[in-house]
Amino acid sequence: MNWLPTRTYRHVAACVPLLCVDGIIGHRERFLLLKRRIPPYQNRWWVPGGRVRKGERLAQAFRRIMRSEIGVAIRDFTLVGVYEVHHRGAALEIPGGRHVVSVVFEAALPVGANIRINLQHTAWIWAERLPRNF
Repeated sequence: MNWLPTRTYRHVAACVPLLCVDGIIGHRERFLLLKRRIPPYQNRWWVPGGRVRKGERLAQAFRRIMRSEIGVAIRDFTLVGVYEVHHRGAALEIPGGRHVVSVVFEAALPVGANIRINLQHTAWIWAERLPRNF
């Protein structure tokens, strides 16, 4: 889950934007949402996603994160856009908050795939709409 030591992560996040990938995973005209256990969006429904590692291509990061967060190998996906957000708050313990740039991919749930969420999440649902701030 957290592959950087906390002190290093806070230092990096205080200095530069973090690059992430998010996944809009569809199935029968609904979207997969995960209830997050961790910040940001703790205890809220959000799409699967996470940070890109140095030297990792965006497509590699997307596949890795989908396998890790939902237990599914996603092979076919499409780039749909980019968004950025500033997360602020004392709970982050990052001076100036966290600036995230996220590349968003869209994919259909592969036939026969079973969702298995990791420890970053407490539940999952198929929703008719994406989160309001997405």
